[in-house]
Amino acid sequence: MDNLPFFFASSVAQKSLDLLFAQDTDQWRKVAYDYVRPYVAILIGAKKDNVSALVIPTKIHSLESFKATINPLTKVSKILLHDRITGQDADARECIRGSDQMYALVQLLNRLQIEGLDLSYCLLRPEHISRCIEMCRVPARIICISSLSATDELLNYRMLKNPNLKEVHVYKAYYNFVWKLTESWKNGLKQESLNADFKKGKHSDNLCELGFELVETWDHKYFNGQICGFSGKTIRFVAFKFM
Repeated sequence: MDNLPFFFASSVAQKSLDLLFAQDTDQWRKVAYDYVRPYVAILIGAKKDNVSALVIPTKIHSLESFKATINPLTKVSKILLHDRITGQDADARECIRGSDQMYALVQLLNRLQIEGLDLSYCLLRPEHISRCIEMCRVPARIICISSLSATDELLNYRMLKNPNLKEVHVYKAYYNFVWKLTESWKNGLKQESLNADFKKGKHSDNLCELGFELVETWDHKYFNGQICGFSGKTIRFVAFKFM
C-alpha cells in the first residue's frame, strides 16, 4: 500500500474517497482492474522464419519500451496473428524481432490478462500458426479461429489446457468443423484431423442440431451455444456462418 502510484490513488479518489480507507485486498484489486490497467494490442507477423511483433499503442516501439509500459494489471485487449506485417504498420516503428525477443515477449504475456487471441485472418494457413505456436498458447479468455486455418495442435492446447478459456469464436463456420470442435470439448478428446473434409456434410444452417441458437441482429447473423465440456466447465461457442 505504501508503494501505490500517484495516478492510481488519484483515480480511486476521484471515484470515491471511501475506497481509500478500504482494507480488503480484493476490493483494492477490483478498483485496480477498473482504473489502472493500460490496454495494449499486439500484431504478430508469421512470414517464413521471420516472426515479428508490433505493439499498439504506437509509443511502444521495442521490447524494452513494452516492459516499461506494462504493470501486473495491464490487459492485452487482443493478440492478432497475420501472415505478415506490411505497409504503414511495418514502417512506423521498430518491430520486436528474433527468437530471443519473441520468447521474452511470450514470457511477459503469460503474466498478463489476455482478453482475446485472434487467429481468424482469412489468409492465414496452418503453417503460419505453427511458426507462432508458443505465442498462440498465451492464456486468452476468448479465441477466434477460422475453419480454414485452425490446427489440431493449437486447439488441443487451447481447449484442453487453458484454464482461462471462456469463449471460442469460429469464422467461416462449416458444420463438420464446428461438430468436431464441440465433440472434442464435450468428450475431453484431442482433435484429430479437424480440417479433413470440413467442407463436406450438412450446411451451417443446421448447427441448431448441435445445441446452437440462431441469433440475428441488424448487422450480424451467428449461432450461439453454451456447451458443457467433459470436465463440467461450460464455455460459449459462437459460430459465424460461412457466406
